[in-house]
Amino acid sequence: MDAFDFKEEKPKIQIDFPGLFWNLATLYFLISSAGIILVFGMIFINPAHNLNPWPPRPATLPVLAATAAPLPTYTATPTMIVAPSQTPEPEFQSATETPAGQATTDATAVLEETATITPTAASGGMPFAVQPGNPIYMQSTIFYPENNCDMMAIFGQVFNLQNQSVVSQGVRLIGVLGGNTIDMQEYTEIGTAYGSGAYYEFDLGDHPIASSGALQIQLLTQEGGPLTNRIKVDTFNDCTQNLILINFVEVQ
Repeated sequence: MDAFDFKEEKPKIQIDFPGLFWNLATLYFLISSAGIILVFGMIFINPAHNLNPWPPRPATLPVLAATAAPLPTYTATPTMIVAPSQTPEPEFQSATETPAGQATTDATAVLEETATITPTAASGGMPFAVQPGNPIYMQSTIFYPENNCDMMAIFGQVFNLQNQSVVSQGVRLIGVLGGNTIDMQEYTEIGTAYGSGAYYEFDLGDHPIASSGALQIQLLTQEGGPLTNRIKVDTFNDCTQNLILINFVEVQ
């Protein structure tokens, strides 16, 4: 080997760092773009996907109002005066005026009302008196068509100075009927067979019995004191007179 011979040297590898950086950056943006496109595609197919930061809100269904169940109605026993009604001055309506098979069920269809009350019977200084024209005798089938002649009773109302039907007013009946001693006390109450208003009723048996002044009726205070004189009542052994109406009115 002569002096001009050279040793063979391996070429040195040089890295182009700026070019490498831009290549990596380009690769990164390509991958990111592909990922973004993929995400948008998934959201486009399924807008409710978890990748969607603004998923569509579910439609809100209208809330149906619950229908409240009706509350039970409780009716307390009245102790005061009921709603005003004109005080009737009764006039008996003959049962022959009622067509057969059509029983009257409201006292207002049998008793004729007047606007005012002017008692003519002396009250004897008591605050109440028997309503003028009473007693009124009628047949029981007017209000109890099923009983035919199988009853006898006394009934009626009590009216105050304002012509209002009084509730829970005590009424006493004493005397003798058919050989039996009678001593009964009832109170005016609403919801009876006689229609609107508050009525008392004394059930005197399953058939009419004749008597003359043997029974006496009277209004009482809550303490049992008298509000009227004792009023004598006649009864008849007659199926057309086995229901007796006696109303009371306040006079002072």
